[in-house]
Amino acid sequence: MKYLLFILCLIFLPQYVLASNAEVQGVHRVFSVSEHNPYIIQRIMTISGRQEYVFVCMDYNKSEIYTGEYGAFSGFYQCKLLNMEDGVDVFQPVMDWGVTETRARFSLSQIIGGCKDHPLYGHRREFLVRGMKIRVNIYDFSPMKSPESFWKVYNFKLKLDITNYPHATSAFSGYASEMCLSDSEKTDQFGNLIDDARIITENTY
Repeated sequence: MKYLLFILCLIFLPQYVLASNAEVQGVHRVFSVSEHNPYIIQRIMTISGRQEYVFVCMDYNKSEIYTGEYGAFSGFYQCKLLNMEDGVDVFQPVMDWGVTETRARFSLSQIIGGCKDHPLYGHRREFLVRGMKIRVNIYDFSPMKSPESFWKVYNFKLKLDITNYPHATSAFSGYASEMCLSDSEKTDQFGNLIDDARIITENTY
């Protein structure tokens, strides 16, 4: 009877309940990012000293030619939190996501444009996953005006904070209740970013 109950739990309990989360060493770092230094690689270690995850970020220009172990990236700037055991990105909303887009992908409108203060899709993001609270904050972006393209010449700071948070039982980030997106990003004659930021509540991630 106990064996039968165990099998039923495996079948019907949600994935996040079954996840076993290792306690990790806290991370509190500020990275300087630019078109000349677009990569971030930060190893996340358990309390016992085993590498559990790797936090990795890359900009669009480098992702176009990147063919390494961390997979595909998209957007102006994207970060991933990859599990070392299976290589899965914890930032994706569900296990079998299958595309690069996640809530850890940043567009210019989300960093300095009309979406920058959105609580889920602004320049600050928070993820509660696998026993951790993860905060990613992109700030001090420059130049605030670009005569050519922000994609070509830029620099900013990225602050990463990772702490243990036992209440974060989800194995993946889940679907956002809403998103702030822009389909058009361009500069006007004065170099200001012009976007068409809007809120959507369907087909979110």
